[in-house]
Amino acid sequence: MRIIASCLSSLLLVGLAAGPAVAAEPVSPVPAAAAAEVASLLQSTGLTAGQLVPARGVLVTPVPAADGVVERVEFVIDGQVAATVTNFGNGAVLKPPAGYNGDLTITVKAYDQDGNVSEQVVTVLADTVAPVATMLTPTTDGTYVTSPTNVVVTSADSDIDTIFGQDGITLTQIEGTTRWAGKLPVVNGTIAVVVRDRAGNDTTLIRPVVLDNQGPFPANVTPVNGTVVRGDFVTSIGSATDPSGVEKVELAVNGAPVGTATSAPYTIPVTGAPNGSALLVWTLTDTLGNKRVVNGVVKVDTEGPTATGYRPAHKAHVGASFYAQLLGVTDVVGFASVELSVNGKSLGSSPYVAYAFPVTTGGANGYVSLTWKVTDKFGNSRIYNQLVIADNTGPTITITKAPANKAKVKGTVNVSLKATDFSGISRVEMLVNGKVVARDTHSAYLLSVNTAKQSKTMKIQIRAYDKMGNVRYASTRTWYRK
Repeated sequence: MRIIASCLSSLLLVGLAAGPAVAAEPVSPVPAAAAAEVASLLQSTGLTAGQLVPARGVLVTPVPAADGVVERVEFVIDGQVAATVTNFGNGAVLKPPAGYNGDLTITVKAYDQDGNVSEQVVTVLADTVAPVATMLTPTTDGTYVTSPTNVVVTSADSDIDTIFGQDGITLTQIEGTTRWAGKLPVVNGTIAVVVRDRAGNDTTLIRPVVLDNQGPFPANVTPVNGTVVRGDFVTSIGSATDPSGVEKVELAVNGAPVGTATSAPYTIPVTGAPNGSALLVWTLTDTLGNKRVVNGVVKVDTEGPTATGYRPAHKAHVGASFYAQLLGVTDVVGFASVELSVNGKSLGSSPYVAYAFPVTTGGANGYVSLTWKVTDKFGNSRIYNQLVIADNTGPTITITKAPANKAKVKGTVNVSLKATDFSGISRVEMLVNGKVVARDTHSAYLLSVNTAKQSKTMKIQIRAYDKMGNVRYASTRTWYRK
């Protein structure tokens, strides 16, 4: 396999040079006036609208409008700096967010020596998904072929750019189909094909094949390499041919002998295989003692799907209603269903792995138990237990300093108050005659109103919202303008 990897490395893969990972950092603060008044400091951002950006990223090399003026350029995604360029000869690697696909808005900020900044927005197309493809011909590992041999690869992806082999020979798409075909040489007992999409994402397909005739030739070997099986499964070599006749076929799983078959089809059952990869080794022996070994790797699945987290998070605060979702669900054989129970009562199940269940807390406060049952296509299940904390009570609010009820006021009047809540305070607001005139989001809270701009009689309401959206009002006051 080292030889195969070396061939692929030297002959197939042409990629973007990997630079050091750039950690996301907060965007540098920029005065609003500076951003509005400064003309673009860049001749080019290094990006073009609609440009495809693969998972490994692209090298961005912005061009300053004038030499020696621009000190740095930041590429900002969703409020975070994803790449910074200070050496305009080398540029930097800009990667899309992991798993992100679709239109991606990037704000390019250029800073000059005087602290001025210019902004440009470029929308690119992020494509972080490698092509999905299957090698149809040769059909299975260990197939006996000549060199060069016919190779057929199928891919339903609509953005395939090219498919090529170890020596650079490309396959040709068969018109009106999803298949690509051609003749490729066998190198070191394998056929290797690179499937590349228009964004530059690659998938490599490797198929081991057999060129010599020393032992019996097997056919219809199952399960094929990479198949997902249960703990109990059946292996079979449908037939084997040899000029001197076939004496026997033996099977070992993970180095341990399992059984022997002496007539076609050469069927050997396997029982109690442990979860995980299993190496299958068939040894075919002819009547002269010549042997041929056929290897395959299957994935044994005896466990339920796994998940990486919850939305909302474990012990997160929730309000009267929310959506619950199990995150990062994976399984080697494939997901089948997810079921959610709340405080022991089932909310049903869904065949969609990313399904978000609507949950209501009914005005309750305190812990709510969420029980997840996730099942794979073999019927294996796994249970996850989660807690969230329901908060359906508004904040406590205390006015610490303000004109009293029925007070006469003039000019700008300040109201100081305290607000607390189990889930945290989102904001406090002052309403005058039903209209919000002041808002504060930072403790200690201070609300101000210019009474000269209000009616002579003012109905004053102070309210506070917690982070769950619960609201509570202080006692209403009436002020009179002098």
